[in-house]
Amino acid sequence: FNCSIDLALSDILSPTCLQCGKPCFRFLCSTCDSFEKTIGPNAVIGTLDAVRPVYWLNPVAQKILHRVKLARERNWLDHFASACALDGLNWGPSDWLVPVPLHRFRHCRRTFNQSEILAKYLSRRHGLRLENTLLKKTRWTSPQSQSSREGRGRNLRRAFVCQVRRELPGTVILVDDVMTTGATLEACATTLKRGGVQRVLGWTLFQTKLKNGPS
Repeated sequence: FNCSIDLALSDILSPTCLQCGKPCFRFLCSTCDSFEKTIGPNAVIGTLDAVRPVYWLNPVAQKILHRVKLARERNWLDHFASACALDGLNWGPSDWLVPVPLHRFRHCRRTFNQSEILAKYLSRRHGLRLENTLLKKTRWTSPQSQSSREGRGRNLRRAFVCQVRRELPGTVILVDDVMTTGATLEACATTLKRGGVQRVLGWTLFQTKLKNGPS
């Protein structure tokens, strides 16, 4: 917590670019504030009907996510509010936005869910219902970044639960901050479909570049 305060004060009193360290009036200079948009068709991953990431993950984005998750500097997400749009996804006005949930212990420690914040931006922009209680994470898992490609799916097996509802939308749009192999989104989509949701789309702010693509 003290580390987070020190970093925030440093940024206010002597603002420098997070990536290159040059003085700037914002957290990122105009050169480093550049993120490559993904292009091409939406990825299809297992039980997901389509996934649409906005940007490719780069070193700057990795630093930002590190500060969001470990230093709890949630205001960094405001930098990407304007990028939160459902362009390229076949969505409708009655669809629900569902953030990928955190386990309650991790949520308590971090005090917020970054995926829920991104979902709020999408909800405000498109007027869609944000539903953050439909999907719950009931089993603690190690961070996906610490698992191999094969281990990610095993790590998330039976980690999520869909809260049974009388009212369900035809389509749920899962929202997450970053997609690597797609294992987290796929596990969530499988759980939602078992709970009665017919169609599940995915939206992520970043996607990691993999040689063989998401799996």
